[in-house]
Amino acid sequence: MAELKTDRELLIEYAQHGSESAFQALVERHLDVVFATALRGLSDTGTAQEITQNVFIMLARKARWLQSQTSLVGWLHKTALFEVRCWWRGELRRRRREQTAVEYGTIMKEEDSLLKTLAGEVDEGLLGLREADRQALILRYFEGRTHREIGILLGAREDAVRMRVTKALRQLTRFFHRRGYAVSAVATIVTLLGSVAKAAPTGLAIMTTRSALATGAGGSVTGLKLLITKLMGLTKTQTTILCVTLAVAPTVWEWNINRVSRNRHSDTQWKLQAIHSEMDESTTDIDRLRAESTRLDAALADAMNNQARYEAAAGKLGDLKARVRGLLTDVDYQWPDDLPYVRVPKVVIKSLDVLNRWPGTFSPSGTLTDPAQELFAITAEEKGPTEQALANYWRGVEELMTANAYETNPPSVQTGRLTKL
Repeated sequence: MAELKTDRELLIEYAQHGSESAFQALVERHLDVVFATALRGLSDTGTAQEITQNVFIMLARKARWLQSQTSLVGWLHKTALFEVRCWWRGELRRRRREQTAVEYGTIMKEEDSLLKTLAGEVDEGLLGLREADRQALILRYFEGRTHREIGILLGAREDAVRMRVTKALRQLTRFFHRRGYAVSAVATIVTLLGSVAKAAPTGLAIMTTRSALATGAGGSVTGLKLLITKLMGLTKTQTTILCVTLAVAPTVWEWNINRVSRNRHSDTQWKLQAIHSEMDESTTDIDRLRAESTRLDAALADAMNNQARYEAAAGKLGDLKARVRGLLTDVDYQWPDDLPYVRVPKVVIKSLDVLNRWPGTFSPSGTLTDPAQELFAITAEEKGPTEQALANYWRGVEELMTANAYETNPPSVQTGRLTKL
């Protein structure tokens, strides 16, 4: 039995020594895994073959950067899924998502329907596993390797590989449980993995190897050879589809450009209207703030003026108090004429006696006496209003006295009359 070489050994032989047989061995070893992954994502054999060729072409180009990989099956699986996802674009991808969402919401009862539904989720579940567990699971069920062969390829013991596969199956089962699928046991996952493994068409390995080696070797001439090889391998149906695609491509491209332009124009108009609305609101707010600022400035100016007046009045009052205090302590009774006050000694007030003698200060008619007029320094212009005010005051006092006066101790009380006491 020939010694089983690891992926790393084969890749080093190709990358460093240009061994086409080593690369062909890699292609033949993992071709079924890549093809089955592409077929699950696309459900079209022709497209799956093209995706498979693209994956191995990428492997040939990146061989020097992948030499440290112990096993390539994980990288090939990821790359195939990436190519499938890039293929599904536009409206076709959206419809496929809607269809998948409907399938996700339905839990199948029949075993065949369940396996068919789970097949679309397998790759998503595999991506959620650790790299080592995912490689072991793909090698075991997609390539049909024994635990011993997997241990050789991954550089691990056989019992460790067995435990790794069992652990990965349990994790994949829990993944489907979280998605709402009624997966009864691990055996169902084993059956699922066996059902989704697909063998690549006959001759695809040779075609893929040639395409990858031709592309990985070099320049524009090699790329032209690859293109010619692909065109020669197309069927009549694929050729017809390619011609129709090339014919309608300019029209579709122009339509797409116009649609994008219209969408951008609509977005621009909407954004412009929003900007105008914001500008109007900002202008209103600015006007309101300016009016409020003007009002506050006026109030501040009034407050400052009032404060200045209050400070001036307080200063004058302080000066007046100090001046009056000085005059009160002065022995001279003569006060200056600019003060509104006059100092009269108590002895002089008592000697005048104008408040105790009739008619005193003013008569009931409000007429001021001459001593009172001289005492209070009332001028001729002030005499008339002062006497009128005094007359009104005295008249009010008399009316109040008359209204509140009543008779007490009457001589006799008649029967049936109430007497106010």
